[in-house]
Amino acid sequence: PIWQDQIMYSLMIDHFNDGDPSRNDQGFGLYRPQVEGFYSGGDIPGITQKISYLKDLGVTTLLISPPVANQWWNGWLKSTGYHGYWPVNFREVDAHYGSLEDYKTLVSTLHTNNMYLIQDAVLNHVAPYYEYIGDYDPKDKTKNYHLNQESIPKIPTQAPFNQIDLLNAADAKANIYHWTPQITDYSD
Repeated sequence: PIWQDQIMYSLMIDHFNDGDPSRNDQGFGLYRPQVEGFYSGGDIPGITQKISYLKDLGVTTLLISPPVANQWWNGWLKSTGYHGYWPVNFREVDAHYGSLEDYKTLVSTLHTNNMYLIQDAVLNHVAPYYEYIGDYDPKDKTKNYHLNQESIPKIPTQAPFNQIDLLNAADAKANIYHWTPQITDYSD
């Protein structure tokens, strides 16, 4: 396509349209559409159901938030991964949003309607599973390191990203992560 000629519509999957309410809660009480930071119920079937509506608006390309499996709950932040930017498995569609078959149906429906799909992707991090509480010591990265025990799921579900516990000897030896504190000074 000639991208300059496309009319793009950007949407967050969870906040667009609820096509299958049976997916909303997943058994953890995190579906609370009236509460900020919780799941609202939008899903991939909901997008597919609205293709005609989007086409009537003149939309030719959809830009969607990441549909990959996310950290459903972060107890430290008191928030869910409704936004799609806390990946735990890059190879799975988040169960709140649907299935791989639902995703394929969306793509097929878009292409049948001469429309395109752009999927946003998280390529530089996984969900926030650890932090340093207190001073960070680059010579002893285990000092003040804390794994978030208030997470659903407890750790990323995809290897090697599941090797996130610096206090676990095997995870530390695998050295998958940099184990650095959160950035607080973006000019440094």
